[in-house]
Amino acid sequence: MARAMGEGMSRPGDMLFGRRTWADVTTAWSGRDDGNPFTTHLNAATKYLASTTLADAGAWENPILLRGRL
Repeated sequence: MARAMGEGMSRPGDMLFGRRTWADVTTAWSGRDDGNPFTTHLNAATKYLASTTLADAGAWENPILLRGRL
């Protein structure tokens, strides 16, 4: 499993979050610098945040806030 995850993390990718997941994930992962390759991958990824209530997505590196209604 670790080999498969390592292969997946070796390729760039973007992430999409809703507001609630964003709050949970940023609490656990933003600001970490622990040398873990998963942390490095998460920090480098472009993170898209879909929210109609948040004014700012700056809690983590490389965020793009998607505003508006679907």
